[in-house]
Amino acid sequence: IRAVLVNQFGWESSRCGAKMPAEMRFRDLRVGSDLEFGQSIYEPFGIAQLETLSGGGLSVVSNVCGCVDFVRAASGGDAHANVLVGDYVTLPSDRHVASPRDALRIDQRIRDEIEGRESYAVSQAILARLPRDEGDRTRLLESGRALATAMSWEVVARDYFLPALARCR
Repeated sequence: IRAVLVNQFGWESSRCGAKMPAEMRFRDLRVGSDLEFGQSIYEPFGIAQLETLSGGGLSVVSNVCGCVDFVRAASGGDAHANVLVGDYVTLPSDRHVASPRDALRIDQRIRDEIEGRESYAVSQAILARLPRDEGDRTRLLESGRALATAMSWEVVARDYFLPALARCR
């Protein structure tokens, strides 16, 4: 892995030290990353954590992120090689929520169990998808760029934002 970028701001050379050249920008880190995490517990859209795709990186997002539906739409409904989705909110099959009281019984132990199970599954998926050779790297770069193009800010404005504004009139 060349770099791991956890969706965070403040990554300039004055904070990161000599390993980050002064002319390097935040965008350079994103495009140069092999893996980016966006593990929100609530994110209505969250496209920023997908910006590593154009450089062939993997993006790991949570299933409650609004960008998951955007990825599905942009990829024709298929799972995408560059995007991994972690489910940190689905209860184990032996837990049922039939009432508010049941929901209140979801304690830290249960949340830790869900997070541990899913974190392990996501880590295994990451290991399976990281490039092993130049062929893998090229395939991820091509598929990531294609998906990034289908999900550009221009696409967001044209296909989502402007039509929403038009419906508000």
